[in-house]
Amino acid sequence: MLADGRVVGNGWPWFSDADRASYEAVEAEFAKLAAAVDPDDPWSHPDADRLDRISVGAWMRASGATPNAVLARELSVLALSAESVERTSLLSDLRKEAAAGAKGFYQYGVWEAGMVEEGSATVALRMAAELEDRIHYATPVSAIRVAAAGCVVETETGERCECDAVVCAVPVGPLRRIAIEGVSAERLGSLDRQRHALAAKVCFSYPDSFWERDGLAATAYMETAVIGGTWPQREGVISTLIPPERLAAFLTTSPRLLEEQLTAEMVAAFGEGAANPIAVHVRRWGVDPWSLGYITGWRPGDVMAVGPLHGTHEPPFYVCGSDQWVAGYMEGAVRTGRGAAAAALAGTGEGNSWTSG
Repeated sequence: MLADGRVVGNGWPWFSDADRASYEAVEAEFAKLAAAVDPDDPWSHPDADRLDRISVGAWMRASGATPNAVLARELSVLALSAESVERTSLLSDLRKEAAAGAKGFYQYGVWEAGMVEEGSATVALRMAAELEDRIHYATPVSAIRVAAAGCVVETETGERCECDAVVCAVPVGPLRRIAIEGVSAERLGSLDRQRHALAAKVCFSYPDSFWERDGLAATAYMETAVIGGTWPQREGVISTLIPPERLAAFLTTSPRLLEEQLTAEMVAAFGEGAANPIAVHVRRWGVDPWSLGYITGWRPGDVMAVGPLHGTHEPPFYVCGSDQWVAGYMEGAVRTGRGAAAAALAGTGEGNSWTSG
């Protein structure tokens, strides 16, 4: 869905031959650079500082990318609700794709190859069922005091919990509201420097996957709409993301009109079959007080500023969550959760721990 009209096809069907050659050449150079980056230690790259200071967009232009090739990457990241290529560190993108195998730019099939059949929320629900009454619901943490002799977690409801260790799964946005003592200034500074890309998600449910009858894959990239992009979630369901660049337009629209206007954008992309959804579900992650954002945002200079403390621990204080990995995806939450659990068990034996998240 470009500014000058709708184009249907695989890949980038609006590219000229010159655009396609340019895109492929730049992607090959990107893959070569990414292969030299250690995703667990991008700071050790001999050119790390320069790669972090330049944006993806600026690097593409310096590498000879055509305007349409740069636009293609811009549409891709906005469809993911990531920051614009003009405000994304090249090193952060190299690190992310190095973790996926360094084959080139982001590919949906690579990053979305593993899914939870019943829906990803099932993971949290099953864990909650196992933990039962050990979970304190609606209990915001207000303060954490960390010490080798014992830790204390205080909540806004007046509870005081003493424990051997603290595992913090709070996203870095809401974490700024919690007073933390006993953790080094360097680690707190690293956590504070992390960012989230502000975003929202809107999910459209239909009686069936009507788009397939028209030969469409339900994946769209939108240059001027409020919606950034769409993808098929499952039978009869199309999910959409509202990127940071457009969240203001989303939030300032009357809730009474929002569904109508977003549905009109879906109709423009997929035809009249999109006009009458069974349900439209909205999640305003960017202003939700418990998330204050979506995936990790790495602006130029951020990778070096956050530094090698990213995703590491300072026993008896441990961190986990998607923002403690390379990209802020669910895979990162799983990886860092396992890592924090292993580190806490090795560092504190089998004593009590308090998980705040």
